[in-house]
Amino acid sequence: MRRYVEVEDGRQEGFGEVVVRVSPGQGRKQRFSGVLPGEWGRSTSKRVEVFRAYRTLHIAQSRGELRDLLPAELYDMVADAVDQPAIEDLDI
Repeated sequence: MRRYVEVEDGRQEGFGEVVVRVSPGQGRKQRFSGVLPGEWGRSTSKRVEVFRAYRTLHIAQSRGELRDLLPAELYDMVADAVDQPAIEDLDI
């Protein structure tokens, strides 16, 4: 019941259910409510890295804490996206 209430409260604020794989292959998955304001990737000749930053109800406590967790390019994208409304109403 508690999970249902949290999901519904988040849904009303624009959050959706996110499932991420946290181990290789078919491995373990984790689920949470969030919004994906930014995704960034980089590659070398040996590997590809993809970073996704979700705005959630309970993760980073401040932008400073988030800055310490992300590559600078992704942090800049996310910070810009967070400052924008999730939906922009146009008067046209």
